[in-house]
Amino acid sequence: MGQSAANTQAANSAALALQSGASNVSNPVQVLSPGAGGAVSQANNIAASSSAQNLNETIQAAAQTQVGAGAGLQTIGHTAENAQAAASAAMSLLEGVSSQTPAG
Repeated sequence: MGQSAANTQAANSAALALQSGASNVSNPVQVLSPGAGGAVSQANNIAASSSAQNLNETIQAAAQTQVGAGAGLQTIGHTAENAQAAASAAMSLLEGVSSQTPAG
């Protein structure tokens, strides 16, 4: 009885998030108007996510039974090979963005 199992796996993952020059500006101006400026909500968001996974399972089983007298020849040969590769990339770029609330 001979069994052989080979397993090769590779998983790569990369994520890049770059935010450059992003700004939020709010300049409320009131002319002949009572009260204060209203609420302002601004956001510059950026995200990058990457995932690479491998799941590999090799199971081998062998059973032999000889019944009776005499010489017998029993052979079992198993071989299993498995190769996997996974690659993942994510890039998020936000450059030179400016969020401005108009005056008035």
